[in-house]
Amino acid sequence: LGLIESNSEIKQITNNPSLQYGPVIFGDKIAWMDQRNGPNDIYVYDISTDKEIQITNAPRAQNYPSIYEDKIVWTDYRDSADSDIYMYDFSTGEEIQITDSSYDEFGPSIYGDKIVYEVWGGGKNYISMYDLNTNQEKFIGNGLTESESSIWKDKIVYYDFRTGSSQIYMYDLLTDKEIQITYDQIGASEPSIYEDKIVWHDQGELEEVYMYDINKGETKLISSGVAPSIYGNIIVYQDSSRTRFSQIYMYDLSTNKETQITNNIFFGQYSPSIYKNTIVWESGGDIYMTTILYPGTPAFCQANQYYSSATPVTNQACCFQGKVVNSNAIAVGDQYNRFMCYNGQIYLHDGDVSSWWQNVVRVQTSCNIVGNYYSNPNFDPFNASQQSWM
Repeated sequence: LGLIESNSEIKQITNNPSLQYGPVIFGDKIAWMDQRNGPNDIYVYDISTDKEIQITNAPRAQNYPSIYEDKIVWTDYRDSADSDIYMYDFSTGEEIQITDSSYDEFGPSIYGDKIVYEVWGGGKNYISMYDLNTNQEKFIGNGLTESESSIWKDKIVYYDFRTGSSQIYMYDLLTDKEIQITYDQIGASEPSIYEDKIVWHDQGELEEVYMYDINKGETKLISSGVAPSIYGNIIVYQDSSRTRFSQIYMYDLSTNKETQITNNIFFGQYSPSIYKNTIVWESGGDIYMTTILYPGTPAFCQANQYYSSATPVTNQACCFQGKVVNSNAIAVGDQYNRFMCYNGQIYLHDGDVSSWWQNVVRVQTSCNIVGNYYSNPNFDPFNASQQSWM
């Protein structure tokens, strides 16, 4: 597999002769649809443990997973009469049926305690939301021709054909109001939202990716392409208009720069999804991932960085998510005084050796070493269960 981004490496997640496709990512979990047992099952790969987990093993197909924190939702066809929404809670190991109506519910998206999904029945196509706290369902929009919903906090986006062509709409749960986002798209679809930004692709003469800034009220053409996904300032999408096979691209809103992520000359690259600086996609029936380095930063500067040295060090960089957040840090080099970087902040530990110092030692011996820098993106100094690594 070819990769354009020079400081990134591709990791193959699945290696099964059956079809694996439609990956999504949140935190350290990647979920996808998998046909190794026949009809689609949902599988999950845990990046932190390097282990694969089979989530479903029910009759017929389970499709289109969505993850948020410790919960995963999907479309389930085990009831031959219609499709329903199911959820699996990683914290309890419990599978829960969310919907059980005579209509078809499918295409779920989850954020916090809210699940949105599409409902088809009675000649109508509409978006509904289920609240896990109240166990109540709420209809969204005009309840006639809505499709493909995505949720972030209190905002839900979807497309609708009510004007004769497909346009993007947003529903604000705080104000209980719907807002039309686009007016002149030919066939807007695949909307996705992160914080104050909405992305989608328009099926016009050229298939193109657009972004709408909710705060500024501005629409921006990003690039040719389809299937956009957004996290922070990074938009990923696939495009087949420039090469023989579809490739994955990344657009950085902070620099207005596009980067080609893949360059595979044998298979198309499809269905990208992004969380922080990790991108996942499908190719040739398998799932792949890469962790990108942000442009213009040192090669050692990845997710979280920790520094340890036998001698005092000055003017060193603290890195977080590929950015130097402090270039004038000081570390004192004995076992009682070390600095570490966590969530963009520098912490100087000057207590006894029972806490952070043990973690720094563990980082030294277990992680990749680049110069004097040691990276462990999964370490959390405030997690008590990680305070006894030795």
